[in-house]
Amino acid sequence: MLTIIKILKLSTYFLLILSITSCGEAERIADEILEEIDTDDKAYISMINGLNQPISFHIKNEIYSRSVYNSDFFFSEVSPNEVGSTKQYQWVDGYEETEIAIKNANTKEARHSIEFNMKDDKSYWLVAWKKGGEDRVSAFEKEHIVSANKFNVRIFSEGAHTITINNGSIGSTNSGKISARYSFDNCDELTIGNVLIDLCSIGSIGQVYLIVIDAQGSYLVAQE
Repeated sequence: MLTIIKILKLSTYFLLILSITSCGEAERIADEILEEIDTDDKAYISMINGLNQPISFHIKNEIYSRSVYNSDFFFSEVSPNEVGSTKQYQWVDGYEETEIAIKNANTKEARHSIEFNMKDDKSYWLVAWKKGGEDRVSAFEKEHIVSANKFNVRIFSEGAHTITINNGSIGSTNSGKISARYSFDNCDELTIGNVLIDLCSIGSIGQVYLIVIDAQGSYLVAQE
């Protein structure tokens, strides 16, 4: 919640912003003023790039007026078909609406952006993926609940694939949607579509993993 002091501070800053709106640098100056406000809330964000080009992830809080593609809102760059690092993102409490965007890190061409509400002290995934030939970005909270003594996975897929565990169909993926958590006993029991997901060399029992799979069956695995 916003404190009385912070509300008064915001009000003061917004009055200053109104006084400079005739200036050509108004948006930049306004955002610089807002940057002086303490950032009390935070989230931990991990990124996956399922595309064939390097991607720049950008994040902008709702209090800022400039484009999310402005270099000041650059968050991280992830190489093609790679799992990126985990970084902390901070914002002013009470302002949870966030714009998340991706662009080609080489050409700087803007690709796609979404609106997303973040919660304090939560952990999130940002996934760059392709839908019908168009680049997309999705965001969702990480999963930390696991079944002990089992392998645990969630699946994010470009298209619809049948999910099979130990030769039995248990459901299917939905394009651009994160699945429920599935648990199984052995590292070589999971098949998505026609692709056997090998967790034997990279997975550990009792952990939960995110699998990002594209329409061609290529996949990335990351521990949640």
